[in-house]
Amino acid sequence: MNETANADLFTTDPSRLFIYYNAREIDPEMEDNITDDGSVNRLAMKSLKQFGVCSDGTDPFIIKEDRATRPVENINTPPTPEAYAEAKAVQVLKYCGLDPDYPDEEESNATEDERNTAGATTLQNLKQCLTEGYPVVFGFTFYWDSPPWETDTEIYYLLPSLDDDQRHKPPPKDENGKAFGGHTVLAIGYDDNTGQVLCRNSWGKEREKPGLFYMTYDWITDWEATNDFWTLRVIQSDDQ
Repeated sequence: MNETANADLFTTDPSRLFIYYNAREIDPEMEDNITDDGSVNRLAMKSLKQFGVCSDGTDPFIIKEDRATRPVENINTPPTPEAYAEAKAVQVLKYCGLDPDYPDEEESNATEDERNTAGATTLQNLKQCLTEGYPVVFGFTFYWDSPPWETDTEIYYLLPSLDDDQRHKPPPKDENGKAFGGHTVLAIGYDDNTGQVLCRNSWGKEREKPGLFYMTYDWITDWEATNDFWTLRVIQSDDQ
């Protein structure tokens, strides 16, 4: 069997809700009770492999008029049979993790040199994918209750470098002992001259919640600060 990557086979406007629902559907921690409590990139990739994806018009977010509480009316509603049928028409997907996946004990006992080596490998893998024209999805951790954007930039906001006392350390917690959380973004470019990765966000187009922003390389090379790096390919098989 011969396979070739073919991005043209993938819908240009995939349903975010379809991917999000199915990532939770295959989450063993959710079982039969789907809730709007987030997911992880690996499950999103696995769901794409298993179910494919339909267009956004087939399974769109339905926004409530009253957005005081949950703004999306159908966030936990299963996709229709028509949506699954359309999704299956998408060719086979292959996905690959870019950052090392160490057991928890091995990760916690890693030396600084081992951490730096792993981080450098992740950055190199990220840049290779971007050079070849493939974006990369990854998650980053909040070290603050809200990101301290550097706003005096010419085009996009910048997420500044981590302080030395934050490098390779778990993020702090708030006064109630709760973590500040994290967020998933899409890496779409990089600049070795500035040592920054260009990221696409999902918070909106306003500069206060930038749709595009730069992140410094030291975030990418720190596995406490970023993780769950994945890229995917749409594959054309001769058997199909």
